[in-house]
Amino acid sequence: MKSLNKRGCVTFRGARQKGFTLIELLIVVAIVGLLAAVGVPQYTSHLDRSSVSACMTELSAYRTDALTTSMFEDADTDPPTFPFQACDIGEGDYGELAAAFQANGEEGSTYPVSTSRVENGIEIHPDGTIRRAES
Repeated sequence: MKSLNKRGCVTFRGARQKGFTLIELLIVVAIVGLLAAVGVPQYTSHLDRSSVSACMTELSAYRTDALTTSMFEDADTDPPTFPFQACDIGEGDYGELAAAFQANGEEGSTYPVSTSRVENGIEIHPDGTIRRAES
């Protein structure tokens, strides 16, 4: 049913205004923006840490394979290949990688390994240990 209000405008009885005001929408957008500003760096940091952990696990498995192969086969055999997924090992670098594990504590520099997300995030030390690189 139609009626006129004090200003002479037509109003409908029983009809309520629906929806959100502009200020309510702006507050929601600000809150979502704040959550995204805090959450995205945390998520990126988590992805970097998990990438390094996955690569360390792969390197540990490769170390076992390389050391076992070197014990039971001739020194002239090629180092074993491995289906690296988390580590960024270039083509043909298996010899250097296997040699890094077979250094037996000899003095030398560490061997850096990168992941798909972190450049030189892991180090293989001369004693064969795998550690996160110091940042």
